[in-house]
Amino acid sequence: LPWFKRFLDFLARYKYNTIFLEIGASMQFDSHPEINEKWESFCREMLVYPGGPDGNHWGDNGMQMLTGNIKNSVHIENGGGSCITKAEMSGIAGWCRERHIEIIPEVQGLAHAYWMLLAHPECAERSDDPYPDTSCPSNPRTYEIYFDCLQEVVDVLRPRMVSLGHDEYAWIGFCDRCRGKTGHDIFADDILK
Repeated sequence: LPWFKRFLDFLARYKYNTIFLEIGASMQFDSHPEINEKWESFCREMLVYPGGPDGNHWGDNGMQMLTGNIKNSVHIENGGGSCITKAEMSGIAGWCRERHIEIIPEVQGLAHAYWMLLAHPECAERSDDPYPDTSCPSNPRTYEIYFDCLQEVVDVLRPRMVSLGHDEYAWIGFCDRCRGKTGHDIFADDILK
C-alpha cells in the first residue's frame, strides 16, 4: 500500500485523473468471506503450479491450458495475493479523492470471474472446469453473490461508475441453462441485470 500511494502521487503529479482498479477478491467481503479465503488459497497454489500462472503459450502444461484453450489474466497479484481490509480500501479512495483521481472499480462478473467462482463453482458456466473463469448468466445464484460483493465495493469506494469487464467471454451457451440461447441474448441479459 505505501508503494501504491506513492504511485498515485506520481499519477497526480502528471495530471492523471482516473484509474481503473481491478477489485476481484482483493478486497475483504463481509458477505462472502469464503471468496477471500478461496482467493488466497488459489494465489498460493498458482505461485507453485507447474508451468506457472502466466505460462499461456500453446503447448504449456500450466493451468492456463488445462481446458484446451488459453485462459489468461488470473491476476494473482491483486491485493498482493491476498485481500485488503475495507478500511485500507477506503483509505485508498480517500487518498485518490484528495488528489482528484477518480476510481473506476472493475468488478468482473461474467468472464475473468475466478475471484467469485473458485468459492462458488455451482455458478460456473462449465462444471468440469477446475479453475472456472466464466459464470453462468442464467443462474440466479450468480447474481446474488455478485451483487452482494458489488454492493460492498460501491459502499466502500462510492464510485460514479463501475466497469463490468466482460472481455474474453469464451464459454457462451455451454451449460444446460444457457444452451439454446443466442450469445447476444445471453450477453445483453447479463449487462441489463
